[in-house]
Amino acid sequence: MPKAVVVQDLSRVTFDHGGLAAVTYSPDGVVVSVREDDPRTRWRYRFVNVQAVRITASDCFDYTGVLIDNKLSRRLVEIAGSSWLKALSAELREHDAGSTSMEKSRHFVLAFHDQVVEIAAWQVDVEPVQLRFVGGQWIE
Repeated sequence: MPKAVVVQDLSRVTFDHGGLAAVTYSPDGVVVSVREDDPRTRWRYRFVNVQAVRITASDCFDYTGVLIDNKLSRRLVEIAGSSWLKALSAELREHDAGSTSMEKSRHFVLAFHDQVVEIAAWQVDVEPVQLRFVGGQWIE
């Protein structure tokens, strides 16, 4: 059975469950911007060597193995024993038996109130972004 673990080096980063601000794709990776409880801070998760991205409505998501102590974590979690990574690896072998790109992949999950973002990638880096209040709104 898959099991969620908090990504240890990011355990200090928590976010608002309604806080998904943006998901941006570029050729060098995927960036997920997340609002924190403090409106002055936004977190930027930068995933590199991305193999797949999946965004699911929370009502349609199977939380088996994703809950920690029977509740959603307000942190980035990694799924050990991920069936999604196994399925992606099997598909890759069908198309390119010699490829090893999935061997380093990790299954990351960010669960929000309305949606769940999953990313299969080699690594993730996170940085806080300090916002400033201009013209009645918070901006970078």
